[in-house]
Amino acid sequence: MPDSFPTPDSAGSLTARLPRETRLFAGSSYPLPLCQAVLGRIPSPEEIRVRIAASDPADAGRYALDIALAAEMYEASCPDAAEAFVSDTALRGSVFSGGKWRAGWSFLLGSKAGELKEELERREFMVFESRRPTWPAYWLQMLARYAMIWGQVPPGEDHEMSHFLEDDLPGVLVVKGQVGELEALMALAMMKMGCPAVVPPGFPFSEGRQVIAEDEDDILEALVTLPNLRVKDVGGERVALPAWCNPAHAREPFDAARTLGGNGLSFLSLRAGRAEAPVAVVGSPGGSVGVLVEVDDDRLEPDVAEYLERAALELPAYLPGVRVASRQPFALALARGVELVPERLGEVVRAGLKWKFPRLGPVSVRIVFDEEELGRLAPQVEAASRRRADLIASLSEESLDRFVACIECQSFSHSHVCIVTPDRPPMCGRDPGQVKCAALFGATWHPYKRRALAGHELREVVPKGRCLDHQRGEYEGINEAAGRLTQGVIQRVFLHSLDGFPHSSCGCFHYLAFRIEGMGVGVMQRGFQGKAPDGETWDGLANRAGGKQADGVSGLSLGYLRSPQFLKGDGGLGDLVWTTSHTLEQIRDIIPEGQLPATEADVRSLEELREFLAPRGGR
Repeated sequence: MPDSFPTPDSAGSLTARLPRETRLFAGSSYPLPLCQAVLGRIPSPEEIRVRIAASDPADAGRYALDIALAAEMYEASCPDAAEAFVSDTALRGSVFSGGKWRAGWSFLLGSKAGELKEELERREFMVFESRRPTWPAYWLQMLARYAMIWGQVPPGEDHEMSHFLEDDLPGVLVVKGQVGELEALMALAMMKMGCPAVVPPGFPFSEGRQVIAEDEDDILEALVTLPNLRVKDVGGERVALPAWCNPAHAREPFDAARTLGGNGLSFLSLRAGRAEAPVAVVGSPGGSVGVLVEVDDDRLEPDVAEYLERAALELPAYLPGVRVASRQPFALALARGVELVPERLGEVVRAGLKWKFPRLGPVSVRIVFDEEELGRLAPQVEAASRRRADLIASLSEESLDRFVACIECQSFSHSHVCIVTPDRPPMCGRDPGQVKCAALFGATWHPYKRRALAGHELREVVPKGRCLDHQRGEYEGINEAAGRLTQGVIQRVFLHSLDGFPHSSCGCFHYLAFRIEGMGVGVMQRGFQGKAPDGETWDGLANRAGGKQADGVSGLSLGYLRSPQFLKGDGGLGDLVWTTSHTLEQIRDIIPEGQLPATEADVRSLEELREFLAPRGGR
């Protein structure tokens, strides 16, 4: 920062440098998150000065928290505040990554803390370092919003907040080396808020949950003992790929020198069958090529087989200089100098499917180059593909007796379970076939989990049970599964309504549907920078929905937005009265005639929306 804006290094100098007027951070539903979390409101600088002056020195934790409030106010007045502040959007990314795909957050403080950065990153931690003594205020803001948004702790309930964070925060404070007075108080404030800490011998405060460690090995070992940090368990499901293939080859570009297949006799088809010889080759490479994959598994329903077939099409690219140039008709592109080894092509498909889905039954692959044999097989494959497509098109919530439940995002969304049906694809945008295959056959990808979920399946097939409400999409079995998988937090789920008990939301949703009171339904895509007619913003809606079941708002994917069952309990697309221009372009072709919703380009207020809707009957 410029010399004209000196940095405080003690509690006294910080209090003296508080701004005269309250400054707010932009980019959050909580413009002063820490103050709002602790006090339940936005105070004035003078109020913070009075609190500090009245603090009891014997209550070091409370005094440190008051100092942290002052640090937040000071940071809001700094020239680099806009750059340094972690916006709600950035926070959601850090929660998603730090809770699900990383071991957690690590906050480094002290003169030697930087020595740990490389090793912590190697151990898959997100690492946050300090720039100045008041910098941990930004970390405290992250803690506070994590509790208010994902923990549903009301602003002002700092005691409840500290208990939630102590149990659930995916983070740890690590102090190594020397710290000044103000840094020590900020560290204590983090511990007071519930953040566990690893501190060196001689750290001036003994409050909070802390582990004493000084050497790097001891510090790293101490992190393993903290119950709030996430863990990754891969179980015994690892299946090795052959040494001569690698998924990295799929990302290597090359110019195709020649092509195999690409005609009416060429195909890659996956079907149920007796898995006999792991790999068999008929004929020698020439013009046409057929790849027939047979899976000996009675769980191979039509939609499962279709997804596994698409997964198989990705696998030839694990060979160097090979890729699938066309799915239909099937064609392989080869780089200059590359000769296709049929046995390896068959083995990479066979082993690759088992590598992706370790509990899949036996797989055999037949590579066919013989034109006569291909002439016999190709019509069978084409007819079977049409029959399967018809069966998949007929799948619906009514036609199935089981759905898929996924709790993969419970690493950061404790009160969320995703119910995946043919009519309601997952809100994260993941292919529903992939989720179902993972539930049936296990999966290679292993996100981090809460320790309480270690050893538990993250996805399962669950009976839908008796239909309780056809329009809103409520099923007895799904209610029971949601209650069990959320430890009783969610008791009822409406798959197709926003009112009362809508589907819960994670945090990686692509769109949000929300009730515009007295009007209908609005839909906003992730990251939209404007406002809905009722003043709602993406950050506000995402904070309301994230990690919980919230009346009037729910996350969704484009797949569900285009589903015939989209919020049918609320009137479906006919009740969609406002959406963003970008979203409208994704669904314009399926909007009923005369029912186009307004966008941000059409209306800016509820009154303007009411006028816009008047020709179609109004609301």
